[in-house]
Amino acid sequence: MIQSIVILGGGSVGLLAALSLKRQLPVLTVRVVRSPEIGVIGVGEGTTPSFPRHIHDYLRLGRGPFFATAKLTLKLGVRFL
Repeated sequence: MIQSIVILGGGSVGLLAALSLKRQLPVLTVRVVRSPEIGVIGVGEGTTPSFPRHIHDYLRLGRGPFFATAKLTLKLGVRFL
């Protein structure tokens, strides 16, 4: 059985993958490798309706602490011209 996983990239997808793996398989050793030279890109990401369910229901991250820690920018909609 696989005992350890390395995730390359400490962006939002890499961190979510690490959290999701640990939630599903708590005994698994998960290491995230990121480059300190890249830093935060800050391009912003869109989400789908399943994202909040995954974060708050599956990963059990409370909304208040998550919002305070993540310092989110809420978007009320997107308009394409």
